[in-house]
Amino acid sequence: MRDKKVYFNIKSQYGVETVDELSKKDFIDFAAFNAEVKRLSKEYALAGMSVYVSQRSCKEWDQQ
Repeated sequence: MRDKKVYFNIKSQYGVETVDELSKKDFIDFAAFNAEVKRLSKEYALAGMSVYVSQRSCKEWDQQ
């Protein structure tokens, strides 16, 4: 089974950009993983960034 990852993307006039990613393998269980996804989403919102969680990253993110 593949490792579950989520990407934090933001859409602007220039297109979609991935700003962060989280991997489930870095957490002890799925509940901790989900809690961190929610926490990070709130942090980005507080910073004024309208990020959304996605299963896909932008093309450039995978080429790093």
